[in-house]
Amino acid sequence: MFDFATLFRPLAEKSQQLYFVYHVEAQRLVYLSPAYNDVLGLPNETANEDLPGLVARIHPDDQQYAALRFRHVLQGRFVEDVELRLSPANDPAGPPQWLCFTAHLVAQEPELTYVSGTVQNITQSREYIDNADRYNKKKNTVLEILSHDLAGPFIMLKQVAGYVGGRVESLQDAKLNELINVMQTTCQESVNLIRDFVDTEFLESANVQLKLDRVDVAAELREMTQQLQEAEENLNLSFQFEGPTTCYFHLDRNKIMQVVNNLFSNAIKFTPDGGTIRLRLDEQLRNSSSR
Repeated sequence: MFDFATLFRPLAEKSQQLYFVYHVEAQRLVYLSPAYNDVLGLPNETANEDLPGLVARIHPDDQQYAALRFRHVLQGRFVEDVELRLSPANDPAGPPQWLCFTAHLVAQEPELTYVSGTVQNITQSREYIDNADRYNKKKNTVLEILSHDLAGPFIMLKQVAGYVGGRVESLQDAKLNELINVMQTTCQESVNLIRDFVDTEFLESANVQLKLDRVDVAAELREMTQQLQEAEENLNLSFQFEGPTTCYFHLDRNKIMQVVNNLFSNAIKFTPDGGTIRLRLDEQLRNSSSR
């Protein structure tokens, strides 16, 4: 019979992922691959002494989630791609390190229960995603503002043309009536063109594979609302957000924010000047995401 431990050991020893085995009853790490130092920047020899400090460095917003997923492991569930933030050791307020965990329970006999798994440093990929997200949010907000600012004057000109057309109708001037109709048609076509352009920009990035992440939806919606609040004077509208301080879901952040952008876009189009657009996040759906 093959000795699978021997066959897989070179993979664990040379991989940039950290492989580990944790003895549950003894509360000690009994195996760490050499990548421990590369992933966490700590020597393998002090791993068990460092473990309480590493747990304490889990980002406050992720601690409850981390505890839940560890309970799932102890219940025998295979836990995969759990992303957590680790605060810097010397600067708790500094940029966090992103780690991705995969773990499974191996119960050999009473008092011999182990958790084996991997840890990967995904900080660079997360920074790339976050930068792309910030760009997309800024782009979408600018598109919405431009859509309103460009379409608004055309709508006003169309209304003025209609008013003028009604006042000069008694003149029975065919040429003048034709010009007024051209003005109204051109204004409406321009409005449609602007709105189609914005809708196309949103749809172009819709047909991609979903990337599911643990997202604080409340923070994202609050930030989007604040960006629109900064443009209230130009839009002649008021924006409000109602919801919990934090509310985490496992979803594709870009896609859900595109949905919200479209909702805001429609609200901006059809809300009269001086109106209020209110966005509310209902916390009763919070428990629907358990991953």
